[in-house]
Amino acid sequence: MVLRYAFLDSDHRGVTLSDVVRSAPGGGVMNKFTEWYAGANWYLKGNDLKYQLGLVYGETHDTVVGTLAEARAFGVRSQLQLQF
Repeated sequence: MVLRYAFLDSDHRGVTLSDVVRSAPGGGVMNKFTEWYAGANWYLKGNDLKYQLGLVYGETHDTVVGTLAEARAFGVRSQLQLQF
C-alpha cells in the first residue's frame, strides 16, 4: 500500500492544476497546491518490473492576486515500470 501527501506554496509565482496533475484541466493560476494519492504497488520481478495503481485527488487554491478560488481534480493513475 502507498499513501502520499504533497503540498506546494508557489509564493505567488503561480501554478495551474494541469502543471502538477497529469491530464487535469488548467483551472486558473493559483498560489497553493495540495495532493493526496492512495494506491498499491505490485512487484512482479523485484523493483525491475512493477505495476502501480491508485487514486489521486489534487486541488489548487488562492489565486496569485489574493482572491479565494479553487480548482479540483480526481482520477485514477496507473503505471507499468520496467527497468533495464
